[in-house]
Amino acid sequence: MLIAALMLLITGCSSDSSPKEALVSALNQMQEAKSYSVKGTLNIDELKVPADSPTTGANGQMAAMILQLLQGATIAYTGNVQAEPARSELTLDIKLNNPMLPMDIRLPIIVTKEKAWLKLSQVPLLSLPDNMAEQWFEIDLAAMAKEQANSAEALDARGMQQMIQELTGIVVKAYEGDDYFTAEKAESLPNLPSDVQPDQVVRFEVTPANGKAAIDTFASDVLPQWVDVLLEKEAYRKMLQLDEAQLERVKANLAEEGADSLQAQLKNNVTTDELSLTGAIKDDYLVYQELVMKLAYQDKTSGTGTLSRIGLRSAATYEHINEALQFEYDLPTEAIPLEKLAEQLNIGMSAP
Repeated sequence: MLIAALMLLITGCSSDSSPKEALVSALNQMQEAKSYSVKGTLNIDELKVPADSPTTGANGQMAAMILQLLQGATIAYTGNVQAEPARSELTLDIKLNNPMLPMDIRLPIIVTKEKAWLKLSQVPLLSLPDNMAEQWFEIDLAAMAKEQANSAEALDARGMQQMIQELTGIVVKAYEGDDYFTAEKAESLPNLPSDVQPDQVVRFEVTPANGKAAIDTFASDVLPQWVDVLLEKEAYRKMLQLDEAQLERVKANLAEEGADSLQAQLKNNVTTDELSLTGAIKDDYLVYQELVMKLAYQDKTSGTGTLSRIGLRSAATYEHINEALQFEYDLPTEAIPLEKLAEQLNIGMSAP
C-alpha cells in the first residue's frame, strides 16, 4: 500500500496545468486533506532476496523464507483517515498464495492519538488461545512512545501517509516533465472505477530508456533531499527505524564523495524494467492511483552476483475527501492489553 505522494506546494491546479504540475499539486492536496476514505489492492508479483546475499546477514535464510512466503500474495484494504480529531482505521485482507502455506488473514486496525487497537484472526502461524481469537487488542501509544518510541510512530497511519507523500513528492519534483511525465486518457486505466470521472490523468514513468538518467537524478538530487528531510523530522526516522547518526554519516559521505560514485554503482547494479505512478485527478485532488514497480539489483562490483528482484502492482481509490466520515468500527470499550497476548505466546514485550 505501498508507495505515493508529496512535498511541493503549487496552488491552482487545473486542466491547463502541465502534467507534472497537475500530479505534484494533486499529491500535495492529498497531504493536506482533512479526511478521506481509501480502498485498494497490492499485488506482490515477485519478491526475491537470495539467502546468501550479504544484505540479509545472519538472518538471510529466514528472510528469504519469509519473502518466498509472500511471493504471489495479494492485499486488499479499505480504510478511513481523519486529521482532527486524529483517527484512522484500516482493514487488511491478506491472501497468501504460496503453495507451501496458503492462508487468508483479515487484520482490522484502529489508531487514535493515544491508543491503537487490532483484531487478530486464528491463523496457523499464530496459534491464538481460543479466548483471544477475534478480540480487540489494545496498545497504549502514549506509554509506548516513552518505552518503545519507534513502534508507536510505526502505527501512525496518517503520519505514515504524510511521510510517503513528502518523500514521493521530492521524487516527482526532481524529474523534468517532458522526459518522465505524460498526459493520459482515462481509458488508459482499465481498472479505474466506473464512477470516477477524472479531469486529468497523469503518468510518471521510468523505463529502460530513461533509467540511467533517472539514476543520475536520484543520486544527485533525490537522495540528498531525502536525507535532509529524515534528519529534520524525528517522527519519520522512528517510522523507518533509522538512526540519526547513520543518516549523518550518509550525508557526510555524499558531501565528501559527491554523487558520481553512487551514480556509477547504481547504474552498474540496478535494472529498471518499469517504475510508474499514474494518478487520476478530480477537482485538484488525487482520486485514483496505480503504481507499478519492477526492479532488479545485482551486485556486480563485489563479484558475488546475487540477484534481488521486486515486482509490485498497487491501485487505490480515494473518496469522501474533506467530508464527514462514517467509520466502520466503533472505538473499542473492552479490549485485551497486547501484553497479555505476548505473555500467552511467550513473546518478550515491555509492559507500559
